[in-house]
Amino acid sequence: MQKWLKSIIILCSLLSCNTQGNKPDNKTNFNLIMPNTKAKATTKKLNLDVNEALIFLINILTNNTIANNIKIYTDEKINAFIMYFTPQQIDEMVTNIIKVIEIKKNIKDNIKILNDDDNHMPTHLKMSLINQLNEKLEKEINNYKIAIKIAANHESFDVAKINIQNIPITNITKIKDEAKRAVDVQNTIIIKANAKAIEAKLNPSEKDALKFITETLQDTTINKNNTIYTDTQINKFINYLREQQIKEMVENTLKALEEIENAKANIKILHDYKQQKAELSKQLTEEINNYKIAIKIAADHESFDITKINIQNIPITNITKIKDEAKRAVDVQNTIIIKANAKAIEAKLNPSEKDALKFIIETLQDTTINKNNTIYTDTQINKFINYLREQQIKEMVENTLKALEEIENAKANIKILHDYKQQKAELSKQLTEEINNYKIAIKIAADHESFDITKINIQNIPITNITKIKDEAKRAVDVQNTITAHLPNNNEKYAYALIYLTKTLPEGNSYTYDKFNIFILNIGLDKTKDMLTHLAKEFPKVSTTENAVMSYIKDISQKSKLNADLQEAHKDLQKSIRTAFSNGTLPLDAIKQNFKKINFHKFEEIKAQADLILKNQFP
Repeated sequence: MQKWLKSIIILCSLLSCNTQGNKPDNKTNFNLIMPNTKAKATTKKLNLDVNEALIFLINILTNNTIANNIKIYTDEKINAFIMYFTPQQIDEMVTNIIKVIEIKKNIKDNIKILNDDDNHMPTHLKMSLINQLNEKLEKEINNYKIAIKIAANHESFDVAKINIQNIPITNITKIKDEAKRAVDVQNTIIIKANAKAIEAKLNPSEKDALKFITETLQDTTINKNNTIYTDTQINKFINYLREQQIKEMVENTLKALEEIENAKANIKILHDYKQQKAELSKQLTEEINNYKIAIKIAADHESFDITKINIQNIPITNITKIKDEAKRAVDVQNTIIIKANAKAIEAKLNPSEKDALKFIIETLQDTTINKNNTIYTDTQINKFINYLREQQIKEMVENTLKALEEIENAKANIKILHDYKQQKAELSKQLTEEINNYKIAIKIAADHESFDITKINIQNIPITNITKIKDEAKRAVDVQNTITAHLPNNNEKYAYALIYLTKTLPEGNSYTYDKFNIFILNIGLDKTKDMLTHLAKEFPKVSTTENAVMSYIKDISQKSKLNADLQEAHKDLQKSIRTAFSNGTLPLDAIKQNFKKINFHKFEEIKAQADLILKNQFP
């Protein structure tokens, strides 16, 4: 605002005069002032502008209010004056008068421009400026008229002609220049205000990009052979393009500035001792300067349309390359730093915590588990460790540490179980499945952008199923170690009976191996022995029958038939055992009595048939 007022004050100071307002010139024509036919004939040979200037001259020479101490020209003298000269001489005489008339019109046009503006100049300043211009113009026109009267006040028309055509019009020309400057200043103010209004509609990034372009176009140190834009040229450029075209023009520059800022930020991160930092910084400076030169060249055109297209099409490939190279350099540097920090953090963990963390890391990087979830890279792992630090890692792995302990205990107990036990294979399979499920849960828990949420998710994964398998394996081992191993001396019979029960009871039933193990552990060694006494006594019949059928009979048909009978006998026996045991819901004495009622007659019958076949086979 201060600059604007200053411009108005300067204009006003250029126009200091104190005369009255503008008065219109007298208008006339040759028919009214020149009855002489010969004079009329001369004027008909003149151009319109020369005729207008001659009328202006005649009005002055015949006006007794101008320099009234000098005699006016009579009509007779006017006729004589015109007829004295050739059309060429009249042209020469009125040359400056024509210029004065044109200048006066020009000044009036500029005053009208000033007067028509209602938005960019306070009314009192505008009217003061217009009045000063009008007053000064009237004064200088009046002085010019007086000078014409004086110049023509001579007996010799030749001298009068020379005097008139040599009257200087410098002061009138100065007023024209002053009026032009006033309009230029006003236009500058208007254009500047419009430019500011257009800029205000841009978003901050677009404003920055436009500022970069305009500062480049005004930079006197860049490509001096190209046009150096002035403030007015910049504002005209903005006014011409308007908001939408400016947005289009600056789009590429906006990207360039983003790339430059990213490159600078990454270069700043690089360690000072690295030669690459200095080289990248130098390259970036050169490419920024090259981009500015390209802007200067693109804008060195008379057409704002072409300038706009040229600027928006300047490639920024080299700037992008430097940004990418700086990013890669920072990534390499960060990878090294992050990896070293991760190792230092891991070193502070105890061995068990390290194992648990290793388990989690290997799971997150396993490409075979839940492929739909994020596969962590080494860098992501190291960033994760760096983010959590020692204490949070300890919290995160606490549950995994317990899971690994449960897994190891389960594996150890499963390994102890005798290989012939079906429960061993089933427990091993279940454990493998639950370990895999736990890994899947870790992958899902870590499939999150937030390391904080990932950490909480992992530490809250339940390990209930793993613990169940561990407990079941432990009970199976306890039955094996504390019951089976301490049965009576003829424990093969008891062991066979116990194994047969263990295998039989869960088949086709909701009853499980583990439930039977719990049952055995609950009743203890003595009661188990007591419960198995009858079965242990009878089960040798089963083994001897199977041995006779499978080992000694050679006839395939007979052997096959007896084997089928044997399988049916087993089914009946197993059904009887399940009925007698009743899933352990009966009192132990009732179960024992039920077991005593189980007979092995079918096995005895099959054994008798086998003996008969063997007798015939070996007469």
